[in-house]
Amino acid sequence: MPFEWGEVTVAETPPSLTRREWEIARLAGQGLTCREIAEALSVSFFTVRTHLLHVYAKCGAHNRVQMLHKLRPRLSCQTSFV
Repeated sequence: MPFEWGEVTVAETPPSLTRREWEIARLAGQGLTCREIAEALSVSFFTVRTHLLHVYAKCGAHNRVQMLHKLRPRLSCQTSFV
């Protein structure tokens, strides 16, 4: 059963993200920009942006802050947003 946190609905079941999507979400949660993530992973900016858009869609988020609120229990990182 989902619960409300502000305007963000958080589902109890985590979204089924790929390993790469989790990796990019974790780095985004650490405050890295898409360009910084792309450099760290040796992929293009557009690849990172596409992965983040997929993560947003899978967890029902519209931006990084919402994504982090929804994925926080599953991300093993300190975020600069929260």
